[in-house]
Amino acid sequence: MNKLRIAFVALLFMAFTTTVFAQGTETNRNTASHAESPTNAAPSAHIYRLDFQIQEVDGKGKVVNVRRFSLTAMADDKESRRLKTGTRYPIATGTASPDDQGKAKNTQFQYVDLGVNLELHNVTEINGRLSFQFRAEVSNLASSEEENPLHVPVIRSFVTDNRALISVDKLQTIYYSDALGSQNALQIAVTATLL
Repeated sequence: MNKLRIAFVALLFMAFTTTVFAQGTETNRNTASHAESPTNAAPSAHIYRLDFQIQEVDGKGKVVNVRRFSLTAMADDKESRRLKTGTRYPIATGTASPDDQGKAKNTQFQYVDLGVNLELHNVTEINGRLSFQFRAEVSNLASSEEENPLHVPVIRSFVTDNRALISVDKLQTIYYSDALGSQNALQIAVTATLL
């Protein structure tokens, strides 16, 4: 009879601990799935790839040169995005006295950054469209065919600091400017793609 009582108590104990263990495991599973539930997670912002095209346009409106650049940005992110590409161009600013053969002993240079600088700020979604503030600087050397009696480098520069509101998945022009001294123009177009 004692053996029967001991076996009964052992079975009862095993049933109790198995039930408690199973309930604890289920509670842990519920807690884990509750924490990972999308309804409790912070709302995720959309991430976009912005493909910029800097287009040189001739006097007839035909695109004659295109340079492409891409940036990735998240909607409602307060971080700025920057892209800088180009060349550091040396410009002679002074020369020490020439030596006996007429060659300069010491020439001093100042470097000018030429190329493209893009900055993107305050990207937000507004009714299915994308709004952002941008700053674009595009600079290059003027062609050697232009009149330049002093034969010093002439730098052409386009700068804009503006806001754009664009549709997603559609190429749109966000900046246009005629070039000074020629019939050409420069325009910036962008496509936003949801990633």
